[in-house]
Amino acid sequence: MFGGLINPSTGSTKTRWFKDMDILDIIGMSWSKVSNSKHNAPPHLVDFTATMLNNSVIVYIGGRQTTSSSGKTNRYRSMEEIWTYDTKNASWLLVTAIGTVPGVRIGHSAVLASDGRIIVFGGYDHNFSPANPELAVLDSSTSPFQWSLPNVSNPISPALAYHSATLIGDLMIVAFGNVTQQTSTTSDATSDIYILNISNYTWVTSTDTKIPSNSPINDTTPTKNSSLPTSITSTTIPNDTTQTHSSPTIMPPSDGAISSHTAMVLGASIGSLSSVVVIAIFALLFVRWRKFKRMYVNMEALNTSSTPYHQYK
Repeated sequence: MFGGLINPSTGSTKTRWFKDMDILDIIGMSWSKVSNSKHNAPPHLVDFTATMLNNSVIVYIGGRQTTSSSGKTNRYRSMEEIWTYDTKNASWLLVTAIGTVPGVRIGHSAVLASDGRIIVFGGYDHNFSPANPELAVLDSSTSPFQWSLPNVSNPISPALAYHSATLIGDLMIVAFGNVTQQTSTTSDATSDIYILNISNYTWVTSTDTKIPSNSPINDTTPTKNSSLPTSITSTTIPNDTTQTHSSPTIMPPSDGAISSHTAMVLGASIGSLSSVVVIAIFALLFVRWRKFKRMYVNMEALNTSSTPYHQYK
Protein backbone atom coordinates (compact mmCIF):
# COMPACT_ATOMS: atom_id res chain seq x y z
CA MET A 1 0.00 0.00 0.00
CA PHE A 2 1.45 3.35 -1.06
CA GLY A 3 0.58 7.00 -0.48
CA GLY A 4 -2.79 8.40 0.54
CA LEU A 5 -3.70 11.05 3.08
CA ILE A 6 -5.42 11.77 6.36
CA ASN A 7 -7.50 14.89 7.07
CA PRO A 8 -10.22 16.15 9.45
CA SER A 9 -12.83 14.20 7.52
CA THR A 10 -11.02 10.98 8.44
CA GLY A 11 -10.75 11.91 12.12
CA SER A 12 -7.34 13.59 12.02
CA THR A 13 -6.74 17.06 13.44
CA LYS A 14 -4.64 18.00 10.41
CA THR A 15 -4.11 17.11 6.78
CA ARG A 16 -1.11 14.95 5.97
CA TRP A 17 -0.07 13.26 2.73
CA PHE A 18 2.04 10.09 2.76
CA LYS A 19 4.70 8.56 0.51
CA ASP A 20 5.37 5.37 2.48
CA MET A 21 5.12 1.81 1.20
CA ASP A 22 3.47 -0.56 3.69
CA ILE A 23 2.73 -4.28 3.45
CA LEU A 24 -0.08 -6.20 5.13
CA ASP A 25 0.69 -9.85 5.82
CA ILE A 26 -2.79 -11.36 5.41
CA ILE A 27 -1.67 -14.63 6.98
CA GLY A 28 -0.25 -13.17 10.17
CA MET A 29 -2.45 -10.04 9.89
CA SER A 30 0.48 -7.73 10.63
CA TRP A 31 1.74 -4.53 9.00
CA SER A 32 5.34 -3.80 8.01
CA LYS A 33 7.06 -0.87 6.30
CA VAL A 34 9.37 -1.29 3.30
CA SER A 35 12.53 0.43 4.54
CA ASN A 36 14.12 1.25 1.18
CA SER A 37 10.94 2.08 -0.72
CA LYS A 38 11.66 5.84 -0.63
CA HIS A 39 14.71 5.50 -2.88
CA ASN A 40 13.82 7.29 -6.13
CA ALA A 41 10.22 7.26 -4.92
CA PRO A 42 7.54 9.51 -6.42
CA PRO A 43 6.21 12.56 -4.55
CA HIS A 44 3.23 12.27 -2.23
CA LEU A 45 0.36 10.75 -4.24
CA VAL A 46 -3.38 10.32 -3.65
CA ASP A 47 -6.48 9.34 -5.67
CA PHE A 48 -4.57 7.09 -8.09
CA THR A 49 -5.16 3.51 -9.20
CA ALA A 50 -2.65 0.74 -8.48
CA THR A 51 -2.54 -2.28 -10.81
CA MET A 52 -0.31 -5.31 -10.23
CA LEU A 53 1.12 -6.76 -13.44
CA ASN A 54 1.96 -10.44 -13.90
CA ASN A 55 5.67 -9.63 -13.47
CA SER A 56 5.04 -8.30 -9.91
CA VAL A 57 5.34 -4.65 -10.98
CA ILE A 58 2.69 -2.23 -9.67
CA VAL A 59 1.52 0.48 -12.09
CA TYR A 60 0.21 3.75 -10.61
CA ILE A 61 -2.12 5.75 -12.87
CA GLY A 62 -3.63 9.21 -12.44
CA GLY A 63 -4.44 10.93 -9.16
CA ARG A 64 -2.94 14.02 -7.56
CA GLN A 65 0.54 14.79 -6.26
CA THR A 66 2.32 17.28 -4.03
CA THR A 67 5.88 17.87 -2.91
CA SER A 68 4.99 18.49 0.74
CA SER A 69 3.22 16.36 3.33
CA SER A 70 0.75 19.19 3.99
CA GLY A 71 -0.56 18.97 0.43
CA LYS A 72 -1.45 22.67 0.40
CA THR A 73 -0.26 22.98 -3.18
CA ASN A 74 -1.09 19.95 -5.30
CA ARG A 75 -1.80 19.19 -8.91
CA TYR A 76 -3.49 16.55 -10.99
CA ARG A 77 -0.93 14.16 -12.46
CA SER A 78 -0.58 13.85 -16.21
CA MET A 79 -1.64 10.43 -17.47
CA GLU A 80 1.62 10.46 -19.41
CA GLU A 81 3.54 10.10 -16.13
CA ILE A 82 3.34 6.46 -15.03
CA TRP A 83 5.10 5.48 -11.82
CA THR A 84 5.94 1.78 -11.43
CA TYR A 85 7.13 -0.15 -8.38
CA ASP A 86 8.96 -3.47 -8.69
CA THR A 87 7.92 -5.50 -5.65
CA LYS A 88 10.76 -8.00 -6.15
CA ASN A 89 13.60 -5.52 -5.65
CA ALA A 90 11.70 -2.61 -4.05
CA SER A 91 12.62 -0.14 -6.81
CA TRP A 92 10.72 2.75 -8.39
CA LEU A 93 10.75 3.82 -12.03
CA LEU A 94 9.01 6.72 -13.78
CA VAL A 95 7.79 5.70 -17.23
CA THR A 96 6.73 8.26 -19.83
CA ALA A 97 3.87 6.69 -21.76
CA ILE A 98 3.41 7.32 -25.47
CA GLY A 99 0.37 7.28 -27.74
CA THR A 100 -2.84 9.26 -27.39
CA VAL A 101 -2.72 10.32 -23.75
CA PRO A 102 -6.11 10.71 -22.00
CA GLY A 103 -7.06 13.60 -19.74
CA VAL A 104 -6.22 13.82 -16.02
CA ARG A 105 -8.53 12.15 -13.51
CA ILE A 106 -9.22 11.00 -9.97
CA GLY A 107 -11.84 8.54 -8.75
CA HIS A 108 -11.31 6.29 -11.77
CA SER A 109 -10.92 2.51 -11.96
CA ALA A 110 -8.36 0.24 -13.61
CA VAL A 111 -8.43 -3.49 -14.40
CA LEU A 112 -5.75 -5.70 -15.95
CA ALA A 113 -6.56 -7.86 -18.98
CA SER A 114 -4.73 -11.12 -19.67
CA ASP A 115 -2.86 -9.56 -22.61
CA GLY A 116 -1.38 -6.74 -20.53
CA ARG A 117 -3.94 -4.05 -21.31
CA ILE A 118 -4.96 -1.86 -18.38
CA ILE A 119 -8.54 -0.68 -18.92
CA VAL A 120 -9.07 2.72 -17.25
CA PHE A 121 -12.62 3.97 -16.81
CA GLY A 122 -14.38 7.01 -15.38
CA GLY A 123 -13.34 9.57 -12.79
CA TYR A 124 -13.37 13.36 -12.41
CA ASP A 125 -11.06 15.94 -13.91
CA HIS A 126 -9.84 19.06 -12.05
CA ASN A 127 -13.13 20.86 -12.82
CA PHE A 128 -15.18 17.97 -11.40
CA SER A 129 -16.39 17.25 -14.92
CA PRO A 130 -16.38 13.68 -16.24
CA ALA A 131 -12.85 12.59 -17.17
CA ASN A 132 -12.25 12.86 -20.91
CA PRO A 133 -12.42 10.40 -22.46
CA GLU A 134 -14.17 8.11 -20.04
CA LEU A 135 -12.44 4.98 -21.34
CA ALA A 136 -8.73 4.68 -22.06
CA VAL A 137 -6.40 1.70 -22.49
CA LEU A 138 -2.76 1.50 -21.40
CA ASP A 139 -0.76 -1.30 -23.04
CA SER A 140 1.73 -2.44 -20.39
CA SER A 141 3.19 -5.16 -22.65
CA THR A 142 5.09 -2.58 -24.73
CA SER A 143 8.15 -0.53 -23.81
CA PRO A 144 7.42 2.24 -23.16
CA PHE A 145 3.78 1.86 -22.16
CA GLN A 146 1.36 3.06 -24.83
CA TRP A 147 -2.03 4.75 -24.50
CA SER A 148 -4.93 4.26 -26.89
CA LEU A 149 -8.49 5.57 -26.91
CA PRO A 150 -10.81 2.88 -28.28
CA ASN A 151 -14.18 3.57 -29.84
CA VAL A 152 -16.92 2.46 -27.45
CA SER A 153 -20.15 0.95 -28.76
CA ASN A 154 -23.62 1.05 -27.20
CA PRO A 155 -22.79 3.59 -24.47
CA ILE A 156 -25.30 2.88 -21.70
CA SER A 157 -23.18 3.66 -18.65
CA PRO A 158 -23.35 7.20 -17.23
CA ALA A 159 -20.19 9.08 -16.33
CA LEU A 160 -19.06 7.49 -13.06
CA ALA A 161 -16.46 8.19 -10.37
CA TYR A 162 -15.45 6.31 -7.21
CA HIS A 163 -17.07 3.16 -8.56
CA SER A 164 -15.74 -0.40 -8.51
CA ALA A 165 -14.57 -2.40 -11.53
CA THR A 166 -13.95 -6.14 -11.68
CA LEU A 167 -12.78 -8.13 -14.69
CA ILE A 168 -14.17 -11.63 -15.30
CA GLY A 169 -12.85 -13.03 -18.56
CA ASP A 170 -13.52 -10.33 -21.15
CA LEU A 171 -16.27 -8.69 -19.10
CA MET A 172 -15.55 -5.63 -16.97
CA ILE A 173 -18.28 -5.31 -14.34
CA VAL A 174 -18.69 -1.69 -13.20
CA ALA A 175 -20.73 -1.18 -10.05
CA PHE A 176 -22.00 1.69 -7.90
CA GLY A 177 -20.08 4.97 -7.56
CA ASN A 178 -21.23 8.53 -8.23
CA VAL A 179 -22.81 9.83 -11.41
CA THR A 180 -20.75 12.89 -12.29
CA GLN A 181 -22.39 16.14 -13.36
CA GLN A 182 -20.86 18.64 -15.73
CA THR A 183 -18.87 21.37 -13.92
CA SER A 184 -20.48 20.55 -10.59
CA THR A 185 -19.23 19.01 -7.34
CA THR A 186 -22.69 17.57 -6.76
CA SER A 187 -23.37 14.06 -7.98
CA ASP A 188 -25.75 11.25 -7.18
CA ALA A 189 -24.74 7.87 -5.84
CA THR A 190 -25.92 4.96 -7.95
CA SER A 191 -26.60 1.31 -7.17
CA ASP A 192 -26.59 0.26 -10.83
CA ILE A 193 -24.29 -2.29 -12.45
CA TYR A 194 -22.92 -2.11 -16.01
CA ILE A 195 -20.92 -4.56 -18.11
CA LEU A 196 -18.31 -3.71 -20.74
CA ASN A 197 -16.99 -6.38 -23.10
CA ILE A 198 -13.32 -5.42 -23.42
CA SER A 199 -12.78 -7.66 -26.45
CA ASN A 200 -14.69 -5.16 -28.61
CA TYR A 201 -15.35 -2.31 -26.12
CA THR A 202 -19.11 -2.72 -26.24
CA TRP A 203 -21.45 -2.15 -23.31
CA VAL A 204 -23.77 -5.14 -23.04
CA THR A 205 -27.04 -5.85 -21.24
CA SER A 206 -26.86 -9.64 -21.29
CA THR A 207 -24.18 -12.29 -21.23
CA ASP A 208 -23.77 -16.05 -21.18
CA THR A 209 -21.52 -17.07 -18.33
CA LYS A 210 -19.13 -19.75 -19.60
CA ILE A 211 -16.93 -21.99 -17.52
CA PRO A 212 -13.25 -21.06 -18.13
CA SER A 213 -11.36 -23.69 -20.12
CA ASN A 214 -8.82 -24.12 -17.32
CA SER A 215 -11.47 -24.64 -14.65
CA PRO A 216 -11.42 -27.98 -12.78
CA ILE A 217 -15.07 -28.36 -13.71
CA ASN A 218 -14.02 -28.88 -17.32
CA ASP A 219 -11.65 -31.74 -16.45
CA THR A 220 -12.75 -34.58 -18.73
CA THR A 221 -10.90 -37.27 -16.79
CA PRO A 222 -13.55 -39.95 -16.08
CA THR A 223 -14.31 -40.76 -12.47
CA LYS A 224 -16.54 -43.42 -11.01
CA ASN A 225 -20.24 -42.49 -10.94
CA SER A 226 -19.57 -38.85 -11.76
CA SER A 227 -20.28 -36.35 -14.50
CA LEU A 228 -19.61 -32.64 -14.83
CA PRO A 229 -21.67 -29.88 -16.45
CA THR A 230 -20.28 -28.08 -19.47
CA SER A 231 -22.20 -24.83 -19.06
CA ILE A 232 -23.93 -22.99 -16.25
CA THR A 233 -25.67 -19.67 -15.88
CA SER A 234 -27.08 -17.29 -18.47
CA THR A 235 -27.45 -13.80 -17.03
CA THR A 236 -29.52 -10.97 -18.47
CA ILE A 237 -29.28 -7.35 -17.32
CA PRO A 238 -32.09 -5.30 -18.88
CA ASN A 239 -31.74 -1.58 -19.42
CA ASP A 240 -33.53 -0.94 -16.14
CA THR A 241 -30.65 -2.85 -14.44
CA THR A 242 -33.02 -5.44 -12.94
CA GLN A 243 -31.13 -8.74 -12.94
CA THR A 244 -32.56 -12.14 -13.70
CA HIS A 245 -30.73 -15.43 -13.46
CA SER A 246 -31.76 -18.60 -15.25
CA SER A 247 -31.32 -21.97 -13.62
CA PRO A 248 -28.08 -23.90 -14.10
CA THR A 249 -28.09 -26.19 -17.13
CA ILE A 250 -26.73 -29.66 -16.47
CA MET A 251 -25.49 -31.58 -19.53
CA PRO A 252 -25.95 -35.35 -18.91
CA PRO A 253 -23.21 -37.79 -19.95
CA SER A 254 -23.69 -39.57 -23.25
CA ASP A 255 -22.98 -43.02 -21.79
CA GLY A 256 -25.73 -42.79 -19.19
CA ALA A 257 -23.32 -43.82 -16.43
CA ILE A 258 -24.76 -41.41 -13.90
CA SER A 259 -27.95 -42.30 -12.07
CA SER A 260 -30.92 -39.95 -11.86
CA HIS A 261 -30.44 -39.68 -8.10
CA THR A 262 -26.80 -38.65 -8.49
CA ALA A 263 -27.80 -36.15 -11.18
CA MET A 264 -30.31 -34.51 -8.85
CA VAL A 265 -27.75 -34.30 -6.05
CA LEU A 266 -25.16 -32.84 -8.41
CA GLY A 267 -27.65 -30.34 -9.81
CA ALA A 268 -28.72 -29.22 -6.35
CA SER A 269 -25.10 -28.86 -5.26
CA ILE A 270 -24.18 -26.75 -8.27
CA GLY A 271 -27.32 -24.64 -7.86
CA SER A 272 -26.49 -24.02 -4.20
CA LEU A 273 -22.88 -23.18 -5.05
CA SER A 274 -23.99 -20.73 -7.75
CA SER A 275 -26.32 -19.02 -5.27
CA VAL A 276 -23.54 -18.71 -2.70
CA VAL A 277 -21.18 -17.23 -5.32
CA VAL A 278 -23.79 -14.69 -6.49
CA ILE A 279 -24.59 -13.67 -2.90
CA ALA A 280 -20.89 -13.33 -2.09
CA ILE A 281 -20.26 -11.16 -5.15
CA PHE A 282 -23.13 -8.80 -4.35
CA ALA A 283 -22.11 -8.63 -0.69
CA LEU A 284 -18.61 -7.60 -1.77
CA LEU A 285 -19.96 -5.02 -4.20
CA PHE A 286 -22.26 -3.61 -1.49
CA VAL A 287 -19.35 -3.22 0.95
CA ARG A 288 -17.28 -1.46 -1.72
CA TRP A 289 -20.23 0.80 -2.55
CA ARG A 290 -20.48 1.81 1.13
CA LYS A 291 -16.76 2.54 1.11
CA PHE A 292 -16.90 4.69 -2.00
CA LYS A 293 -19.97 6.53 -0.69
CA ARG A 294 -18.08 7.47 2.49
CA MET A 295 -15.14 8.63 0.37
CA TYR A 296 -17.47 10.83 -1.66
CA VAL A 297 -19.07 12.36 1.44
CA ASN A 298 -15.59 13.20 2.74
CA MET A 299 -14.75 14.76 -0.60
CA GLU A 300 -17.94 16.86 -0.52
CA ALA A 301 -17.06 18.13 2.97
CA LEU A 302 -13.61 19.20 1.82
CA ASN A 303 -14.91 20.98 -1.27
CA THR A 304 -17.50 22.96 0.70
CA SER A 305 -15.17 24.01 3.54
CA SER A 306 -14.12 27.63 3.96
CA THR A 307 -10.48 26.78 3.23
CA PRO A 308 -9.94 25.55 -0.34
CA TYR A 309 -8.60 22.02 -0.40
CA HIS A 310 -7.52 21.83 -4.04
CA GLN A 311 -5.02 24.34 -5.37
CA TYR A 312 -3.93 23.76 -8.91
CA LYS A 313 -0.85 24.80 -10.76
